[in-house]
Amino acid sequence: MTGPVVDLPVKIGVAVGGAALVAGLTFLRFCGTPSLPPKPARPSYANVSPEKVERKISAKTDTYLQEVAADARRVGVSAPTLEELGQPIAYEKSVKRLVLQPGQAPIEVAGLKLSAGAQKVDRETLLVLVIDNPGPTPRAYFVATEVAGGTAACQGRTQPPHNGMVIAAGGREIRSECAFRQGTELYVTQVESAVVTPLQAFYLSRVAPGAVGVDERVTRGHRPQLPGGVAVCNLVMSQSLRSSLEDGSLEWRDLVDFYARHNCGSYQYVQGFKAFTQPGEYVLPVVGQ
Repeated sequence: MTGPVVDLPVKIGVAVGGAALVAGLTFLRFCGTPSLPPKPARPSYANVSPEKVERKISAKTDTYLQEVAADARRVGVSAPTLEELGQPIAYEKSVKRLVLQPGQAPIEVAGLKLSAGAQKVDRETLLVLVIDNPGPTPRAYFVATEVAGGTAACQGRTQPPHNGMVIAAGGREIRSECAFRQGTELYVTQVESAVVTPLQAFYLSRVAPGAVGVDERVTRGHRPQLPGGVAVCNLVMSQSLRSSLEDGSLEWRDLVDFYARHNCGSYQYVQGFKAFTQPGEYVLPVVGQ
């Protein structure tokens, strides 16, 4: 028997089609890929930094209040309400120049009592500033001083531990000013204080005095008593804030007012913030844009 008869044109068509298929596959294998639909645009995160996301979360009032409540428990006081947290803080200020001599009776100024003295520490005798808070509530304080004869003898001296930000109710802080020299006087050029709550005192104690404009000459002894596991925040004043303090557009009370309401472990001073002058003046917490 003979097989089916296939027309010549059909044979030619099959051969051409097969050759075309082989050529196409060869091209795709060695010369290119088939065109595909364009990929969708990749999501852009250029304007959504991790810091911005974190700020948005921190800005939520409930998150802020939860942290306040945890800090209040740590201090052993009742957690304040949002309304209580937004109350103005009472401040006192004096720019009257005072002269303090060791052994002289204390001088009362801006809610504090100030005196100078000599204190022996190891083999060194120091000129110290004694700051008493005679009131029934803690006080944040700022005392700007100068030493007669300049500060050359103040370098490298011992700085005994003290709380350079807050004095407890009825408490006393002793701050090293310079090496003691017979006849040396201590000049006080500015005194400020603020009446704060125990929780606010805790918040402010965690702030390094240099971060609110206190002279570095007297800040290194800031070692407050804090609950276990809590440390002083590593805050450094920026040059812009320092310039604002120097030109008077920013004041000590503005920085203290901010940190009295915010845990410095979670929040840093926001440029432009000014101390509360009326209840609820800002929405807490105050965060940057």
